[in-house]
Amino acid sequence: MVVLNDSPALIHQRIVEALQMLAAELPLAEISYAAIAARTGVSWQRVKQVLGPRAAFGDWLAIKAGVAETPASDTRQRIIASAATVFARKGYHGASLDQVAADAGLTKGAVYWHFQSKSDLFLALLDARFQRDMSEMAVKVDAAHNQADPFDSLKLVLLQLADKIESDRDWPRLFLEFLGHAREDAVHQRIGAIYRQSYAWSQTLLDDLRQRGRSNQHADSFVASVFWGALVDGLVLAWLANPQLIDLKQLMPQIAELVWQGVGPRQADLPSSSSNSSVGQD
Repeated sequence: MVVLNDSPALIHQRIVEALQMLAAELPLAEISYAAIAARTGVSWQRVKQVLGPRAAFGDWLAIKAGVAETPASDTRQRIIASAATVFARKGYHGASLDQVAADAGLTKGAVYWHFQSKSDLFLALLDARFQRDMSEMAVKVDAAHNQADPFDSLKLVLLQLADKIESDRDWPRLFLEFLGHAREDAVHQRIGAIYRQSYAWSQTLLDDLRQRGRSNQHADSFVASVFWGALVDGLVLAWLANPQLIDLKQLMPQIAELVWQGVGPRQADLPSSSSNSSVGQD
């Protein structure tokens, strides 16, 4: 049961986990917002806010399917770990399934048993990284959630994001290379699903701030989430192109100020504004 002081990140995680558990028991078409709400102890409206339309339920499950535990999960994870090593060393274009198999100490046939192609393997790696990064970010957001000032929370999250980007600089290059080679519709759909989940996750946090009067009451959380994603993608591209010019850690506090001008609360949104004015009139 979710308690009142649960952070939005933890509530988001529990809702997704409830969907995944129900999907193992029922056909997707029979899963309702109310059933998910009953498993998590939140309102069905909050479930809808997190997951979006029921037609998007499949997007959430697609990511889980890429990292689901099975009797052969150890082998699968071993292949994904080797793929991360080989792709980082050779790049997407230069890597081959033979090299991944050799690094994992397996036959090429064993790799093909789990993955249909090199792009399928890379997408599994992408799925695994998304799950890991979201889990890590949830912990960081939970810590920032306890900050008294939401603007300080935003700065803290952005600085932690800069650390994450700079500590793994090969990954964004590899991801961009993969996007440049990807032509299949199925690949674009999988990547789109990951981005939609990222937007939904950000929306949950922004809606929580708005409900508590700590953000702009008129800002559209979906638009803000898309802007946030585009901002991060653009910063990574700018940093990759000009690492000597773009110092992410130095820029983040100033970027936080610019972002806060859009999503931060207006004076009229603050609960104290009306009470302060009435005190002055007495």
